[in-house]
Amino acid sequence: VAPLAGARVAAVLPGPFEVVVSDCLVSQVAWTCFRALGDGPLLMDVLDVAMAAHLRALVALTRPGGRCLLVTDVASTEGLSAADGNVSTDLEGEALLARLGESRSLFSGTSPAVARSMLTGDPALTRHVSDVRLLAPWRWRIARDRTVLVYALGFSRRA
Repeated sequence: VAPLAGARVAAVLPGPFEVVVSDCLVSQVAWTCFRALGDGPLLMDVLDVAMAAHLRALVALTRPGGRCLLVTDVASTEGLSAADGNVSTDLEGEALLARLGESRSLFSGTSPAVARSMLTGDPALTRHVSDVRLLAPWRWRIARDRTVLVYALGFSRRA
C-alpha cells in the first residue's frame, strides 16, 4: 500500500518541486485513523503504513537535489498531566521530546524516531534520501489555553 500511495499522490499533483513541506498533516492523519479504528492493536500498524506512504509522497513530490520538511505536532497541553511530562514543563526542545516519548505521551503515529528510522532504514526511501536532520522542537501556542509541541525533520532528495 505505502509504495503505491506515494506514487499516486505525486501523479495527480504538479511537480516535482524544489521544496516540499508537510505542515502538521501527520497528526491529522493519525487522529483520523484513531477515530476510525480506536486504540487497538491494528492502529499502530495502520499508522506505520500511513507514515511510510506520507514520507514516500514527500520524496516523490521533490525534485532530485531538493529539500523536504516534515513538520508535525506531537503532544498537547490538553490531556497531559505533569506526571506525563507535560508540554508546559521547564524542559526544552529535544529533552522535552525525549521525555514525552519515554512516557508514551506523544500522539500515536507522530514519533520523530519512527519517521527518522523509516527515512534511514527503509531501502525504498534511503536510496532517495540524505541529510536527515531533526530540527529543535518548539512550543506553539494555538489557543489561549492550549499549547502543542512541534518538531520538524528536514531531509534532501538525492540528486
